[in-house]
Amino acid sequence: MVILNVNTNQLDALPEKIGRLKGLQMLDLSHNRLTTLPSEIGQLHNLTELYLQYNRIKTLPEEIARLQNLRKLTLYENPIPPQELDKIRKLLPNCEIRF
Repeated sequence: MVILNVNTNQLDALPEKIGRLKGLQMLDLSHNRLTTLPSEIGQLHNLTELYLQYNRIKTLPEEIARLQNLRKLTLYENPIPPQELDKIRKLLPNCEIRF
């Protein structure tokens, strides 16, 4: 599986098994009720695009830094504090982050 689109599904959690989708390149979790992501998200080494807009996310796990191929991350319309955004920018220096 290369693309997983589960937007607008009222998800409030993502299963830890998400880390098993090693070939995943694009993950769209937008328009849900997520408050965070499991640390296993860091196992998606081929991920290039991650869409998280319109959720309830306040923080992302440190493991997000393992996503070295990530080029696009959308976070707008989430209650992420400025200091958390700064941390995310440092963890993903080569990624275009929209918030």
